[in-house]
Amino acid sequence: MSSTKPGAWPVEQPGDLDATAPIDNQGAQYVRYQSEQARAHHVRDSIEQHLREQPSAQAVRAVERIYLTYISQTSDRVIADLKGTETSQ
Repeated sequence: MSSTKPGAWPVEQPGDLDATAPIDNQGAQYVRYQSEQARAHHVRDSIEQHLREQPSAQAVRAVERIYLTYISQTSDRVIADLKGTETSQ
């Protein structure tokens, strides 16, 4: 029996910080979900920051239209790519 209390220093058997346990399927899904949420949050913050840098309401609306056009065109390209891969499989 040891005379030290749990959490006291020095630790008799330190944990192996280099050991990596395999991530189960649910853990992998959670990590993927959190990654997607972080990326979306970053994109939204970047867009908002860009809009706030505009000097007037008219300029904000102009940038808004540019973003909307870009998103629409990008969506069309992604859909076309998906349809192309669906037929080739």
